[in-house]
Amino acid sequence: MKLPLAVLGTILAPSLFAAVVDVTAFGARGDGKTDDLAAVTRAVESLKPGDTLRFPSGTYFLTGNVQLATDRITVDGGGTLFFDHKPNPKAPAMNKINVTGKSVTIRDLAITSNATSRSAVHGLISCEKTEDILIDRCDISRSPSVAVWTKDVSNIRITNCFIHHQWADGIHISRYSRGVIIANNTIDFNGDDGIGVVSYHDNAPWNQLPRNENVLIIGNIISNTPARGICASGGGLTITGNQIFNTGKAGIICSREGWISEKTQITSNRISNVGTALKYGYDSYDYSRGTRSGIHVQTNSNLLIADNIISGAQNGGSAIMLAAAVDVTITGNQLSDCSRGIQIDSPPHYATAERKIPDELMKQIYANYAKIPEYAGSDNLLITDNFIKRMNRDGIYVSGCPARKVTNLVIENNFLSENNMGNHKFVRDIWADELDHAVIRNNFSAGTSAPNGLSPAQGIGKSCLRTVFEGHAVKETK
Repeated sequence: MKLPLAVLGTILAPSLFAAVVDVTAFGARGDGKTDDLAAVTRAVESLKPGDTLRFPSGTYFLTGNVQLATDRITVDGGGTLFFDHKPNPKAPAMNKINVTGKSVTIRDLAITSNATSRSAVHGLISCEKTEDILIDRCDISRSPSVAVWTKDVSNIRITNCFIHHQWADGIHISRYSRGVIIANNTIDFNGDDGIGVVSYHDNAPWNQLPRNENVLIIGNIISNTPARGICASGGGLTITGNQIFNTGKAGIICSREGWISEKTQITSNRISNVGTALKYGYDSYDYSRGTRSGIHVQTNSNLLIADNIISGAQNGGSAIMLAAAVDVTITGNQLSDCSRGIQIDSPPHYATAERKIPDELMKQIYANYAKIPEYAGSDNLLITDNFIKRMNRDGIYVSGCPARKVTNLVIENNFLSENNMGNHKFVRDIWADELDHAVIRNNFSAGTSAPNGLSPAQGIGKSCLRTVFEGHAVKETK
């Protein structure tokens, strides 16, 4: 069968007629001083689908945007794109690579700016209303905002990059980004979150898009950030195999950003020395407040927290903290040297008219429930097979409130050792109160060497309903 020439040309064009477009052939100097924007723009405007835009070794000073609107192109070459930035409080724009074409690859480049403050929005690479994007093996630094920014993008991969010294987040995924893979990047010394996956949703016209969906964050090293290592919200999130240390706030937080998070897996991460309240060189904002836990989950549903190694949450941070979280399994984690091992709350302020979670969000959180409760709380939780040691205070601490008890809770087969390292009085390996419908059984306490020991009143308080506490083995300590 003979193919029509038009069809044959479409198949063969990318391989037979693709060109390497060298920006120096259009007059770019790459000396770090000459404004190369006009020459680079001419090279960009000559691109056809299948072409490669090449920046040979050199530093290309750019006073405006590099607009990538052509589909199926590659940008590479080993050069440095150096964007000029002049802060303007009335128009917080920035010069950047702006990607709107589809099937675009950006690789083997350094991308930076001369920004000296957090003074813009978007990213040095910004992608909006596009699909099939690959950013690979790039060194991205000194953005006046973030390194990579997305909005309404599908199928984007950010891999093997060194992302450092931004004035805001390292990577910022937002507003209906789906099919996202963030893998094997080193993210160090950024001015806000290391990775932010945020699904903003409110009455503002620009916040009306659906939430982020299907995001994989795997194998990244994230360190030295004054905010969180990873801040994530959306549906179908997988956060696995990352190393996170030296963060001012939590290691990983899943908290609502307009939309809730659900169907989230947080597994096999190593998290240490988080919640330090340090600024790591960024004085733009007061980072002294905020959650300090290794993993913090708030007003979200349907999560698995498994096989993580968490140690050294500072300033009162727990290894794992749940606040008004629904349908959560916590299993197989190794937790040490934090304030508490696992802490679960139904915050009393959520059970007030002033702080009540809006009805729209309550419908999201309790979508699988026949009846939506009046107030948000922590419900349907399984805590099993965790190893918890050397906590400053309690090993496992659960506290509802009179207006909103913690419901449908199972705590079983956990091993607890050497807790109460702060030598407090009345500390327990396991303590729970304000529960309704709970089973706490077959946990093992190896005791503690703290002079004040553990309180003899292990178990549950007087405000628990339909609660079983049994089979709790305690090894006596001398």
